[in-house]
Amino acid sequence: MNTTHYRRIIVFRDEDLTRWTVGIEVRPAQMSRCENGKWVRYEGPIEASFTGNGGRSGGQIDEHIKPRTESQALLKEYWNRYHCVCCNRQPLPENYKELFDELCDRIEADEAEYTAQLPQVFDMGAEEFDPTEETVQQVMELRDCDEDEARRFIALGMFLGCTYGDLNETFDEDSNWPNQYLAFGAEYLVGTDDELMNAARKYLFDGGGYDDLWREAVRAQATELGLRDWLNEALDNDGWCPIMNTYDGKYEEYSVGESVICVSRT
Repeated sequence: MNTTHYRRIIVFRDEDLTRWTVGIEVRPAQMSRCENGKWVRYEGPIEASFTGNGGRSGGQIDEHIKPRTESQALLKEYWNRYHCVCCNRQPLPENYKELFDELCDRIEADEAEYTAQLPQVFDMGAEEFDPTEETVQQVMELRDCDEDEARRFIALGMFLGCTYGDLNETFDEDSNWPNQYLAFGAEYLVGTDDELMNAARKYLFDGGGYDDLWREAVRAQATELGLRDWLNEALDNDGWCPIMNTYDGKYEEYSVGESVICVSRT
């Protein structure tokens, strides 16, 4: 049986332009007590649960949020005040629904106002968005970048569901690895399948830390290949994503003009 009393999810950017997704839920607290020598779980008084994710953080991320607005600062205050009865927080007030709704509405309004100030140009998250070769040329002119970066910019915008202005403010190349980009406080791999295979090959051969795994495979008589051939076989069999994406092992493909661009987390 669903015993959730309240649930709300909000998405916003903080002072560092890291994009956070925060969920607020109110439900009966799951508590335990000892009865006849056995621990028994039961539902206690209602409690608020705050959790979120963004950048490379998840769960209790309130200390990672750097407020850009008063409403975001108030969110952190409520988080510290009300999260979880067992953490000795304050009990929820009777008007908690109105309190949380008002806070979330303010955060969403602040976010909409911030977005409205940015140059929209086009919405890469819209169903009707069609990234043609003309769109690629438009991004090249707007960002003063080459064709490869323009295609990657568009594909990442489609992956994240951003307007041009939203992504343009935070999009940046990570010089540590080829085809790696930063946006909203997180890292992404963006490129054609061939480009990302080459990036994975460079990662494997430039210190990916697979030497010990290869030695174990040799000791277990699971392979007779040398290290380099073993790494090439692993890459050919598994592809680039399981090697480069340690976040969730998944990627998406987007047709951008005449190219197919892959996007994944790292």
